[in-house]
Amino acid sequence: MKEKLQSNSATKSLFQGKTLLKGVSMVNRIHSWILNGAEIKCIERERIALLNFKEGLIDVYGMLSTWSGDETNRDCCKWKGIDATMKQLFHIPKVIGSFTHLRYLNLSFSYFGGSIPCELGKLTHLHYLGLGSNEFRGEIPYQLGNLSQLMHLDLGGNSLFGAIPFHVGNLPMLHTLRLGGNFDVKSTDAEWLSNLNFLTNIEFSSFHNLGSSHHFK
Repeated sequence: MKEKLQSNSATKSLFQGKTLLKGVSMVNRIHSWILNGAEIKCIERERIALLNFKEGLIDVYGMLSTWSGDETNRDCCKWKGIDATMKQLFHIPKVIGSFTHLRYLNLSFSYFGGSIPCELGKLTHLHYLGLGSNEFRGEIPYQLGNLSQLMHLDLGGNSLFGAIPFHVGNLPMLHTLRLGGNFDVKSTDAEWLSNLNFLTNIEFSSFHNLGSSHHFK
């Protein structure tokens, strides 16, 4: 009976965590306003949102131990995994990689920027990953190829570039793919796409060299 109660509790917590992550404003919207060199301060409503998010999880390994309501630790900009160095744009904290049971993560249209963290590749149970219409820059981390259960991948509406780091055999369950950026399109990319048997929706935007590539003709 004890094991069953623990299992139910863990399942409930994981569901709550997934639901809260879906509402991205409760994950990492830590505003950083720098006025005349003033110190970055944590906004109270954002601190409360992060604490509410933590309450919905079982933090077995203490990954969120610095997230507390202690009066001596009220500055959430200094909590582990929170990056408040950007103005208006927010970074996905590396701690996201610890939520390994997530199945749905939608951070689209959420004012995120910087690079896409490779820690997302640890979320191997993900079915849906939405990072579209943000301000992500740089290359797509090859670790996203580990998400073998992924069905929906949206990376469109960003400023990504470089190689498309997926190969034949990666993401076999994918049915929706949205990419945008100045990518180096290669023959292996065409081969990979042709082997996605479940792919029904695809969108390429701002592929400046796609039309000149003979691989997609």
